[in-house]
Parts: sequence; structure tokens; C-alpha cells
Amino acid sequence: MSSGAVTSNRYKKIQAIPNVITDLLNSTGFFKQVLRGYPEGMNTFKGGIASVYFQDMTFTETMQGRNKPEFVESVIGITEKGSKTNVHDRIINNSLCVLEKFGGLSDVPGDPDWITLKGNVRNTFIDFFQIYPERYGKSMLTTSVIKLKHDVRW
Repeated sequence: MSSGAVTSNRYKKIQAIPNVITDLLNSTGFFKQVLRGYPEGMNTFKGGIASVYFQDMTFTETMQGRNKPEFVESVIGITEKGSKTNVHDRIINNSLCVLEKFGGLSDVPGDPDWITLKGNVRNTFIDFFQIYPERYGKSMLTTSVIKLKHDVRW
């Protein structure tokens, strides 16, 4: 089965969002692996893994009846094996460092490459952040979830 090719510049920028987030997360050096999608074999991995998901997109209707993309939502999942203090502290530290890259604080304006995803979006907003431990087989995983909202109204 073959797949089509995106031809619109706007949709090419939207299509690039998960790839750019993956590259940016890789550049931090915090993670052993950065993937798009959920990693398989979670009970055998060692070190931190980050996953990027393209979640959904909202549209606005123009006077001409055309639908224009307005916002894209994506999710970053950061997973570490274990639930002890050092794992908890590491995942909180790495998550906060990632959140800080998107800026919004008066003393840390953020990194323009992260905020605009290297020019593919107008702005990125942090919509949600949560950390939770979970049992996976005989071990524990600690996962951080960061939900982002990207402004694509060019």
C-alpha cells in the first residue's frame, strides 16, 4: 500500500512537528532513546526514553468555507525504569529542563528553536504536565507527560 505526499507548505510544517521535537529532545542528551510512538519491550530498557506523539489538530473555517489549521497538539512522554528517589528526581529534573526550553518565565524567556519548533509553528504553549509511577510486569516505571499546543495560524 502506498502513501500520499503532502504538497501544501502549511501541512509540510505541521508534518515536521514530531520530527523536530524528536531532534530537540535528542539534542538535550537526557535520554538514551527518543522515539515517535510508544517504545516496545519496556521491561528490558535501561535509561530514560522519550516518546513524541502527534495528538490532534483544530481548524477554523474561513469566509470562503475553507478549513485552515489553527492549533496542533502533541504529547511528550518521558519514561524511566524504577520509582526510587534518584529515578524520581532525575525525571523531574529532565522534565523541568524540557519545560523551561519552551519559556514563558520572566527570568528564562525560552529557546526560540523550541518555542517555534525551528520555524515550523508560530508559538508553542505548555498545556499540561503530570508525573506518575506505574507497575509494568515486575518493575516500576515513572512517566512524565507533557502536552503541548502549537499555534499554526500563519
